[in-house]
Amino acid sequence: MHVDLFILVLIYGTDLGRAHFGYSFQLRPSDGRVLLRNIVIASLVLIPIAIASGFVRPQGVASFSPLKVLSYFALFTLRVGIFEEIFFRSGLMVLFRDLLEARTDKPSPQPLVWIPALGCSVLFGLSHIGNEAITNTTLVPWQYKGLYILLATTASLFYSITFSQT
Repeated sequence: MHVDLFILVLIYGTDLGRAHFGYSFQLRPSDGRVLLRNIVIASLVLIPIAIASGFVRPQGVASFSPLKVLSYFALFTLRVGIFEEIFFRSGLMVLFRDLLEARTDKPSPQPLVWIPALGCSVLFGLSHIGNEAITNTTLVPWQYKGLYILLATTASLFYSITFSQT
């Protein structure tokens, strides 16, 4: 969490904010609509794949607890999520975009979004290769890791596109 705060201070301390790194504390209604739309699309794509492949097994309604969901959301958002977003989207994706823009005479907006998004997403997926199965799964370790990389890469594409749209 300290690293997250340091990076946010660094971003805002340079006065570049949303103009360069893409982060702002300014709330815009259009950002909320884009986020909600992309969460729904990502859920409709990722959840069926994860269930059909055996990556996760749905548990009964009896094991559902709003407190468990809230604590999971809070812990992973504050512990992992913010750092990953800052590092991969505001760090690597912006770096890839800047390098691509500097090496292209008249860059069009589409490649400046898709090429960095794909590169960043593949690296994001590969960074999850060390994750071990924490669920009761029938997959062998290499299948689980392969699916984890595929799902993380796909999820990262949604994160990257959302980041570029907002």
